[in-house]
Amino acid sequence: MSDELIQNTTQVKVDWPKFNNRATIENFLTEMSKQDNRATASPFYYVIMTGYDQILPEGHGGNDKFYCSDLENDFDSMEELYACAVDNGRTMEEAEKLSVREYSVERKFREECMFLTESEANRHFKLNRYHYTHDAYVYLKHAWRAPQLEEFFNALFDEYGIERQKR
Repeated sequence: MSDELIQNTTQVKVDWPKFNNRATIENFLTEMSKQDNRATASPFYYVIMTGYDQILPEGHGGNDKFYCSDLENDFDSMEELYACAVDNGRTMEEAEKLSVREYSVERKFREECMFLTESEANRHFKLNRYHYTHDAYVYLKHAWRAPQLEEFFNALFDEYGIERQKR
């Protein structure tokens, strides 16, 4: 680059917003210190538990279901399957000859997301409810296998002079 080009180039100054890091950390720790721990030791965190159905082989527990490929549907009982077949114009004799596969379903839950404050977990859950099943809920967990996390939070609370409220 020529010296002339360098001299004519103006530097653009970006004014980034100034954050008060200390206040942000103190507010966060204060909120954490006031949370109901639901009789769970620190450190704890929140997750969204959402349900799903796990299909099991026939006879391995759970709730029995029946699938009929001819009717392209699942049924909770053979009586329900037969009633549907009859409603669709089949005789009872024809319904009894339909191809049926029995299987079991067990309702299970998996964890989604992770939040350090209950208010943040609840806010996310409320705003994103459509992502989760009808039986989803916010659940509190203990990070008992994370001694460094416990040490880190203890150091933060000590450094900022914030007392944890016992519940």
